[in-house]
Amino acid sequence: MLNYLYIDNIAVIESAKIELDAGFTVLTGETGSGKSIVIDAIYAVLGEKTSKELIRNGCDSAVVSACFSNINNDLKEKIENAGFIFEDDKLIIQRKLSKEGKNSVRINNQPATVAFLKEIGASLVNIHGQHDSQKLLNSDNHLSFLDDYIGENSEFIDYQNTFSNYKEIANKLRSLDIDEDEKQRKIDVLEYQINEIESANIVNGELEKLKEEILVLKNAEKISKELNEVKRLLKGFDDVDLGVLGRLAEISKNNERISKLINLNEDINNACIKAENELYSLYAEYEKLEDLIKFSDAEFKEKQERLDLLQRVVVKYGGTEEKTLEFYNKAVKELDLIKFNENYRAELENKLDKLEENLIYKGSKLTDLRVKFAKILEEKILNELEFLDFNNAKFEISISKGRYTKFGCDNVEFLISANAGENPKPLTKVASGGELSRVMLALRAVLSLKDDANTLIFDEIDTGISGFAAGKISKKLHEISKNFQTICVTHLAQIASKADNHLLISKKVINDKTFTSVEPIYNEERIKEIARIISGDTITENVYNSAKEMLGV
Repeated sequence: MLNYLYIDNIAVIESAKIELDAGFTVLTGETGSGKSIVIDAIYAVLGEKTSKELIRNGCDSAVVSACFSNINNDLKEKIENAGFIFEDDKLIIQRKLSKEGKNSVRINNQPATVAFLKEIGASLVNIHGQHDSQKLLNSDNHLSFLDDYIGENSEFIDYQNTFSNYKEIANKLRSLDIDEDEKQRKIDVLEYQINEIESANIVNGELEKLKEEILVLKNAEKISKELNEVKRLLKGFDDVDLGVLGRLAEISKNNERISKLINLNEDINNACIKAENELYSLYAEYEKLEDLIKFSDAEFKEKQERLDLLQRVVVKYGGTEEKTLEFYNKAVKELDLIKFNENYRAELENKLDKLEENLIYKGSKLTDLRVKFAKILEEKILNELEFLDFNNAKFEISISKGRYTKFGCDNVEFLISANAGENPKPLTKVASGGELSRVMLALRAVLSLKDDANTLIFDEIDTGISGFAAGKISKKLHEISKNFQTICVTHLAQIASKADNHLLISKKVINDKTFTSVEPIYNEERIKEIARIISGDTITENVYNSAKEMLGV
């Protein structure tokens, strides 16, 4: 249930806090007062597409916030699974619009996306407006109305899975049906690509290895000079410059002379021998390094050419060696399919035949389900129409065979006869605006019982209605409000007078700026508003008394 709606800087509404109760609530006001703006604000907070034109003139941003309670358990679980935390079982949504086109959304004070907001919005509030009645004028929409009534079912899911598989195989077969010129062109391209990659003889990791080797070769002279210096320091250069190893040899001789004079600790001799062995090993390693980095113009050129080739091929076919090899494998398979596709074609055709049989069977099961529920829906809508002053109406749902789509193989069309003795004809051809409104209300009255949302909003669904029919619609809306919070934007006194709660939308101009307010009205204020709806600006005593009578006061 929608408890509060906060609007800041939306069109003519600078600031409004709208408190909403359970039951039947109406919003009334003069034309242009801002009733549609309130509905637009609700659309925004439900995640629907908005325009920056909604932002009030002179403002950089606008904010709409809403507070909901009594969230159904399935929706609450979905929201919690998405990481949002409930406090006091309240759901608070805020959406901020900016002139720059940026949108920010918060759910229970946590950042969220517009996409997720829209995903949950339909389970919070269901808005029915004049455009819904217009949807009835397009028979393509009648199938979706019937399916909404049926609800989620295994027949539809099974059919869609089969249809998806059928389309996949059909598309694969279609891809094989290319003319000979196109076939040869594809073969030539694929063979060139395959040969180019094969010629490169790509191995994972070779690129990086080559780059490292080339770097070493580029610095070979500098590295060789440093190695020679290290070797000189270790082994010496002449009789004067003995090096570390020469000095160690002298230390060993001194140790021998000392040992003859005094009992020298054995550890000293061992340390000297160990140091000499390790340094000789180190010297040997440096000699090996020197052999490795010997510069060769021919080797450098060979490695550089190899690197250039690999880089050219890899950049062309994927950016990395791994992706290039993946491209190669895919190209080989595609070439095989084009060259040798007769067996593959036969296999696909066999699969398609079986899937077609299954599709026809699943489609017939779905049709049977729709026919069954269409009869039930016909009866329920007819009962609602009779209540809405269509006493001699006939309503039928025609289901005929159509082409196979992801929605099934059925053409569905609503037929109606408003007068006795007339056969039902397509609703799109015979219904007036007022009749469409009543058919839509009847349809929504039935569908609402299967609705996830516990708040229903009817935006000027009374278009083309007056007199006795308007009274009937007001009773139907009040009846719906016993099970759902029902909010209605209306121009009719008959409907406004039957509401449990009445909100007045009014505007005034201050310093050349328009300001709209939304306030609850009671008692005398409500009598005057009902009287205004009846007669306009001039309220006579008779009109005033009529308003009181309608309100039962």
